[in-house]
Amino acid sequence: MPAPPKRPSSPRIAKKIFKIMGLAWVSAALLAALGWLWIVSEPYPVERLSRENRGSTQIVDRHGEPLRDALDEREGRSDWVELDAVSPWLVAATLAGEDHRFEDHAGVDPWAVARAIKANLSEGRVYSGASTLTMQLVRMVDADDADDAIDAIDAIDAIDAIDADRRSGASPLVVKLRQAVDALRLERAMSKEEILTQYLNRAPYGNGTHGVEAASRLYFGRSAADLSLAEAALLAALPRSPSGYDPYRHLDRATRRQRHILNLMRSRSAASDAVGVAPTPVASNAAGASPSTPAASGSVGASPPTSGAVGVELPTPASGVVGIGSTPAASNAARIASTPADAGVVGIGSTPASGGSLAGRSLVRSVDAATHARALAQPIALLPRRAPFRAPHFVDAVIERHGAALDRHPARLTTSLSLPLQLEVEAAVARHMRRLADQGPAQAAVVVVDNASGEVLSMVGSRDWADEAAQGQVNGALAPRQPGSTLKPFAFALAFERHLATPATVLADVPTHFVLGPGQTYTPQNFDLRFRGPVRARDALAGSLNVPAVRLLQELGPPAFLEQLHTFGFDSLDEPAGHYGLGLVLGDGEVTLMELVGAYAALARGGSWRPLSLLRGGAGQEGRRVCSPEVAHLIADILSDDLARMAAFGPNTPFSFPYPVAVKTGTSAGARDVWSVGFTAQVTVGVWVGRFDGGRLPGLSGVVGAGPLFREVMELSMRGRPAQAFVQPGSLERVEICALSGHRAGPDCPHRTHEVFVQGQAPEGACAWHRLVALDRRNGLLAGPDCPERHTRAQVFVDLPEDPYADWARAHGVERPPAAFSPLCPAREQRAPELQIMAPQDGEVFLLNPSRPLEYQTLRLVAQTTRPALLPGLRWTLDDQPLDVVALGPRGAQGEARWTPRPGVHRLQAALGDGIVSQTIEITVK
Repeated sequence: MPAPPKRPSSPRIAKKIFKIMGLAWVSAALLAALGWLWIVSEPYPVERLSRENRGSTQIVDRHGEPLRDALDEREGRSDWVELDAVSPWLVAATLAGEDHRFEDHAGVDPWAVARAIKANLSEGRVYSGASTLTMQLVRMVDADDADDAIDAIDAIDAIDAIDADRRSGASPLVVKLRQAVDALRLERAMSKEEILTQYLNRAPYGNGTHGVEAASRLYFGRSAADLSLAEAALLAALPRSPSGYDPYRHLDRATRRQRHILNLMRSRSAASDAVGVAPTPVASNAAGASPSTPAASGSVGASPPTSGAVGVELPTPASGVVGIGSTPAASNAARIASTPADAGVVGIGSTPASGGSLAGRSLVRSVDAATHARALAQPIALLPRRAPFRAPHFVDAVIERHGAALDRHPARLTTSLSLPLQLEVEAAVARHMRRLADQGPAQAAVVVVDNASGEVLSMVGSRDWADEAAQGQVNGALAPRQPGSTLKPFAFALAFERHLATPATVLADVPTHFVLGPGQTYTPQNFDLRFRGPVRARDALAGSLNVPAVRLLQELGPPAFLEQLHTFGFDSLDEPAGHYGLGLVLGDGEVTLMELVGAYAALARGGSWRPLSLLRGGAGQEGRRVCSPEVAHLIADILSDDLARMAAFGPNTPFSFPYPVAVKTGTSAGARDVWSVGFTAQVTVGVWVGRFDGGRLPGLSGVVGAGPLFREVMELSMRGRPAQAFVQPGSLERVEICALSGHRAGPDCPHRTHEVFVQGQAPEGACAWHRLVALDRRNGLLAGPDCPERHTRAQVFVDLPEDPYADWARAHGVERPPAAFSPLCPAREQRAPELQIMAPQDGEVFLLNPSRPLEYQTLRLVAQTTRPALLPGLRWTLDDQPLDVVALGPRGAQGEARWTPRPGVHRLQAALGDGIVSQTIEITVK
């Protein structure tokens, strides 16, 4: 039988084992040497920790009151602060709870690693992660770079960290080793103070907060510099598990963790006192001293206590760990000095002054028994769990308009809004909408602007931002809507600017068919369906009469008016002029309330337009001159004229104020939008009422539907402001005029008023519409100069021009003076002229309608004679040339004809047989 195999001798086996172990140790040493060489030769890329473009932005009103937090890139709230702006209690509590040997180790804590290995082997599962504060910072930066903020929030928990790594597909051991290596590299590149600053500004504290400052303001309403010990210990507990220790949902759990940290701080202070070690002041770039133990339950990965807050496991000081300050952290200054600083990284690789020096201050604060007892007894008073969410439409507009500024993550963005005024305006809108409850889902929007700065003081976009059923999140202040008559002042301003009209110019408010093209006519109506005949421009604008406004626009031309509106900031009117036509002056177009308020503010500013600003002191952009100060004042004077407004709206309107207020109303076609907009010398207020679904508002107008809200908001906006009159430029003058004709008042004018004119534009001739005529009492005809006084009486007649007032005058019973003399009056040698031109009158100006064919535009010629038998031979001359007219035949002592005028200044004369000629008159046709 074969011999049994020989067993290797024990010395040979031992030799092999030692050989293998030797190779393993050599390999391990070689790997360690290579790893250390890599750590030394490849410094951590500190630019990854740049604070540039980090942090949320608190949006505040002009007084600093918070409106909303614009979240950071992790969809959270954060506010970067330097270490010297953080309560020393919070620093000490954070180190006690997360990494109490932070000032000793070089990024990896060997004691924590040993403890974690032992605990994990004992539990048979991953029970402790041994992550230092530096390793946690590396993990957070990795998560940020990977755009994985959700995982980063939970990754600070050791068990959740393993889950996060597993989700990422990496081996937990590989990930942990990489984090350890990066932590060692980071410790060589940055000082302890800088690492701690980074951690405190990046760590998640729950409820969407990152960093101690945002968390302190959320939970306690104060800066992190002002926290008490109890509050600091609570905040220090949160990064361990932001959701598990959420004080709003799990206050008992968070409080137990807080008390555990307080007990750790007290026990370590007692241990330091027992061995005679005082906290060591921290040099500018060297770690300070802190007593430590290898088995402190406050290290990362230890499970929180589950029993009562006071009866927690206290650490026992370990011997041989008191002499601190000789670790690699002590050489931070030398390492940083040799590391190139990144210009974009604040506080990294820089001098203590730039990074926030802690000279003379220890990271660890001693907690004596009395302080400890007070902290345990202090109740935790949390602010309500509600982030500021005020003026939502306004803040939405700020975010949309100033997104670039928010991308730079300023700590605070100061807006132009006045929150006290905003809250009052919101309440006013709510009250007004309750009054309009029968209008269904009606909405309202309000904008208030400071005229001097162009800053928006208040913006309400709907009656309730949160009312989704009524589309409350639509911002009515920015939504294009038909403006009704609110654009009329800009047409009148253009006419005044071009010297085509003055406030005294008479405009015909009579039924008129405007020819738009072949077979197309436009027949505007006034709001009350009435026509008032001759109306001065002041009354036409103040009373918002439609027909005179369309007549004025016809003379100006829609292209010129549209260009005028663009200069006033109406960018929403982006169609060509032909798209809007003559209806543009009545609101056939869409503008926003913001545009409208900005345009009216330009009038209040004396004709200078500038963009409205949503930021405090942020107007910045240069304005532009859109009309002269004189014209701007004329418009303001007309719109603030209660007497001129009364003729159309009556005495009971919401627009009578104890100080000058220029206001204009508007109602769109079909009463779908009603407006009131106006200004004082200090503020401009605009109000829109309508429906976001485009529905009608039956029975409402700008006066009724928007006027009461306008009045209330204007009073709120003017409260505390001194009443001021509109500044009148020195180049204006007041002239007495005839209230009917707009000419200088003549001796026979029964009604007179004063009007304001730009110097040189006041009418020169006296009123010729009022004529004092002597009548024969016996027959009502003209009384000759030799009529006995007992048979005569004097009467003032209104002699309106036939065109365009003939039909209106007859319909309204306007009596014209008789044309013939009474045959009962004795004659004398010198009587009335044998032939005189009665119409047109000397000096009259006639305007052609460019949109109406010339053959439909004729001028009525009337001549009166004392020899009517000669009227069949009546002939007319124009500029000394025979005039081709259409004779209408004699009417008593008058002969009439129609003439198609042509532009120019003309001399007109009439003639009969026997050499009888009339006076020569001069007329102008434009």
